[in-house]
Amino acid sequence: MAATTSTCYHVHGTLRTQVVAAGETRGTITQGGPLNGTTQDQITSFNSSTGTYTALFQDTTENGTLATRDNGQFSPNGPFVENGVVDGSASTGGFVGATGSLTFSGSTPDGIHFTATVTGVICKISL
Repeated sequence: MAATTSTCYHVHGTLRTQVVAAGETRGTITQGGPLNGTTQDQITSFNSSTGTYTALFQDTTENGTLATRDNGQFSPNGPFVENGVVDGSASTGGFVGATGSLTFSGSTPDGIHFTATVTGVICKISL
């Protein structure tokens, strides 16, 4: 039986994004190594009284698309945090089967433009 190995990457980068439609942002990740790419975040639920939400996040890179299922908390014109669990079955290319998590921690000056630090661990299992 062949040995199974898992390679994990600690990621750290910068996300810059903006609202492009109701409940949707698009932007880029830079300084994130294998996560450098273009992003789309689609809000799937939002509680206006608490500022909490769920979202589907996609980061399209030269190696494929990394998909995460996220939970977040947002303060208009202030800080936000979004935590995502990697969805390896919804990811493509080199991210198929990946596991791990990402955290986006940042702020918005106007509720439209967002800047965040991206941190986390992405693991890819290979045989």
